[in-house]
Amino acid sequence: MKTITLRNIDDELKQVLEEQAAYSSQSLNTVVLNKLRESYGLKEDTNRPPPNRDLLQLAGGWSDDDAESFNQATAAFGKIDLEMWK
Repeated sequence: MKTITLRNIDDELKQVLEEQAAYSSQSLNTVVLNKLRESYGLKEDTNRPPPNRDLLQLAGGWSDDDAESFNQATAAFGKIDLEMWK
């Protein structure tokens, strides 16, 4: 594959591309390539698997109260019963 360098990208375009990359969990390069393909009516590159989003809803989704409740509810799992291991 060929490499192309883009010069003189204005701040507004750069910001939009970076936001799209972050939102879609894709690299900036992938976003730019997909936008170019889209603008010419070509299919999106499907050689790459879609990002795994199974746990996305859990990432950063707990409040401090939720985390404290979880820690209290699971505190017993961290205790070792020494009698059991003799």
